[in-house]
Amino acid sequence: MPDILHLNNSKVKFHVTIVFKEQKIDYVIDQSLSIETIIKNICLELNKSELRIQDLSLRNFETEELITDENFRRKVKEGDHLKLVASPAIEAANTVGNMKSFDEGTVKRTIFMLQKYIKEVEFVDEFIRLGGLSYLQRTIMNSQSIPGNTLAYALNSLQNLMEHDHGWENFTRDFVGQIISIIVQQNLVNICRPATNIIVKLVCADKSSKGAVQCYGFDVVNKAIKSKEFLPTLVQRLSATDYLLQFNSLHLINALLGHVTDKHRENFVNELNALNIKEIVMNLMIGSPAEELTKQLVEFQRLTIKEGNIKKNIQYSSENETHKKMLEELWTLSGLTQEGDMKWRKLGFSTENPKRDLFRIGFYGLEIINKYANTETETYRNILKKESEHTDGISFPFMRASTEVIELLCDFWDINTGYTTTTSFQPFIFIIEKVFAITLECFIKLWHESEISQNSEDVLRVSLLVRSQFRFAITKAESSGADALNQFKNDMLNTPYQIIKERHIKELELEDDLMSKIPIRHLRERLYKDCYKFVKEQRINCLVQGDWFPIIKDRGRVREMFRYYRLSPNTKCLHYAEYLKIRDTRPSLEELIEKIDLSTNMDIMEGSSLMIQHNKRNINSSLCFSLVGNRDSENLSHIDFICDSVVKYSEWIDGFNMFLDKNISSKSTAKYIQQLTDINLKLCLLELGSERIDIPIIPPEIPSLPTDYQFFYEEGWCEAIDMSDFEKNLDQHEQSQENLFNISNTTEEPEINEIELNVESKPKNNRNKFSPLTINTNRSSYNRDELKKSYYTPITTTVNIFQSVFDSNRYPNTDSILSNIATPLNYQEIIDKPLPPMPPPLLGGSSLKSLKQSSNPDLVSLDEAKQSDEVKEMVDSDSIKNCNGPVNG
Repeated sequence: MPDILHLNNSKVKFHVTIVFKEQKIDYVIDQSLSIETIIKNICLELNKSELRIQDLSLRNFETEELITDENFRRKVKEGDHLKLVASPAIEAANTVGNMKSFDEGTVKRTIFMLQKYIKEVEFVDEFIRLGGLSYLQRTIMNSQSIPGNTLAYALNSLQNLMEHDHGWENFTRDFVGQIISIIVQQNLVNICRPATNIIVKLVCADKSSKGAVQCYGFDVVNKAIKSKEFLPTLVQRLSATDYLLQFNSLHLINALLGHVTDKHRENFVNELNALNIKEIVMNLMIGSPAEELTKQLVEFQRLTIKEGNIKKNIQYSSENETHKKMLEELWTLSGLTQEGDMKWRKLGFSTENPKRDLFRIGFYGLEIINKYANTETETYRNILKKESEHTDGISFPFMRASTEVIELLCDFWDINTGYTTTTSFQPFIFIIEKVFAITLECFIKLWHESEISQNSEDVLRVSLLVRSQFRFAITKAESSGADALNQFKNDMLNTPYQIIKERHIKELELEDDLMSKIPIRHLRERLYKDCYKFVKEQRINCLVQGDWFPIIKDRGRVREMFRYYRLSPNTKCLHYAEYLKIRDTRPSLEELIEKIDLSTNMDIMEGSSLMIQHNKRNINSSLCFSLVGNRDSENLSHIDFICDSVVKYSEWIDGFNMFLDKNISSKSTAKYIQQLTDINLKLCLLELGSERIDIPIIPPEIPSLPTDYQFFYEEGWCEAIDMSDFEKNLDQHEQSQENLFNISNTTEEPEINEIELNVESKPKNNRNKFSPLTINTNRSSYNRDELKKSYYTPITTTVNIFQSVFDSNRYPNTDSILSNIATPLNYQEIIDKPLPPMPPPLLGGSSLKSLKQSSNPDLVSLDEAKQSDEVKEMVDSDSIKNCNGPVNG
């Protein structure tokens, strides 16, 4: 039997006081009995044997909390006062009956008591069955004709009902619209708060919800919005002096922004931006908000970054009218004139196809540049006009520089990934257009102060200087308060070039220049997403494994008492039980008799924001957090966690944060994700370094599509053959192949050692290994035997020989393949023996001549014409074979 702690010092029997109407008796509670049996014994003590046991229940005399078999051992202590009252089913029937009344006083008293009763599962099931929810909705629909307190009680009751996973699946559009109208029309906090929480619950109840009700979401709420003042009212309340109105309004805006569907995303975001919400939120951040509001501000910041990532992933398309219009506006506002075919290059694009440069920044970057051109039209026009007058080849490439600046900003604020681990404010992200304008001006200044020649490397070189100065200036400015933007502008534009360059050189001494290359940054973005998902899984797994925590009560921490918390494998409930001591073995879920449903609207409060923290001593608030819900207006905590280490704190608080899709709050978790990303990146770079691959500074140009797609594909390392070209030139291949036989079978050709060539025998029926060359005979008029005799093996063998020689030249420590040549090669034996796939890399025609000279000097003395034909044939075979993988369009 586990050492589960019962809160009565393990006493099985103890004294309590029972109150029934006018009667009061002293009764000995036996914990080993069920509540039904205890009620039956109490009735006998009261001489009320005529009462029906199923119509009665026990409640705490002071708190009115229902005593059940599940919470009996936790809620009842020695000396408590309990009262014998009607069962929840009887209370539900009486409540529904009273709600039918047209007497305002009766309805008001009934709904006031309903706020408490409706939290109980036993009550709410009977309440819904008897149609009580429809009467509650009727009261709310008649909000104009009822007192304010009655409306507040009704909204609180509905909010508490929605904490259950059933009963509220059938709200009509008119009813949802009425709740929204109440939010717009009412200013009282006790009315706006429950109404806001109801809409938040409806918005979150979409198909991505972890709860049982998933039939609502953004689209349903959006259709119910009748008033055009809904969003303006919410944004306006962010500037109100009432803290609770600010909190409720931002909470609802975050819920709407986090669950908006793709269909309405653009219109909704544009409407919020038109209301100037970003600058309002930025001002709230600067104003040192309270802890609860801080969490909502950080959440809005996270959603803003996520929204930017969504836009950045939308690639420019000339078929999209919005994209096309924005790009054409850039040309129109420039005031430039087209000269022949040169149009977009005059704006600073690298080619006449703007899509290549816009590929890196997507629609998000195009939108920022377009807004800059529209708001700073005169500056934009003057820059392009001035740069077009340069004849020395050092004119400023406006669009390429703009692309670099936007890429810089997206890197710094994690817009490239859409995931952010920061727990601090980043207010400059809400005025990114202004930051872009200042940074671009800095780019122009450094461009003209540098020694440049307007090539891709020079653009990148100046970009690295701008990136270095930006990091320095933004870090300094974010701590400058209200004057942050001016401080940032001064550092970006008034710092001498030499100081910026010297600082950048010092930074290069401490970090690898490889990290600044675009492909490496993109690789890091992908790795960051993978590491974030990995850490999320690991943190949630810590909750599933469970851990021990001390217990805290109203007077502080309870000594020698512990709770074991553990998340259920289906992640729906948090199970726990209380123990006298910490056990060596992990308790099973069956032992953890208490549980909390996490599918309800939960939140996490940290440190000093704990609702019960004020009266506690000897507790490190930096290692404390609470799970709270919205069951009542006091927002009391459900469970309080006191961690004994920073590691345990970060695992559990961010485990809950990530599980509830909230922003992480622990710096150690953010650091952990960054470290994993850095390690993975270094491992990838080690692989690239071993292959001696040179990473390009800019992405290579995308080749045009092929004109013919008649390719044959087969699994393996490579084969892709255009059968139409092969059939057209078959005669030429056969003639070239005869030349190869003649050359290879001359007496001057020494023997090639097949063992050194690493040619292994392969069973003919082994279909798991592939030949170096395979031809789709279904699309050809030639059968496989003819192809095998006339074309297949000699070319393959010869190319493999040259490939092996090439490999020996690449690796000097390896002996030459042809160093022990003695006797002529027996080709018939090789024809009958299948060969293994040819290793990469593919040989170019330029390597064959030098290989041939190094392998056998006698071959050089052959007829020059024959040698020319032979090498030509080798190059032709190069176009047929591909050693690195399947060729596609």
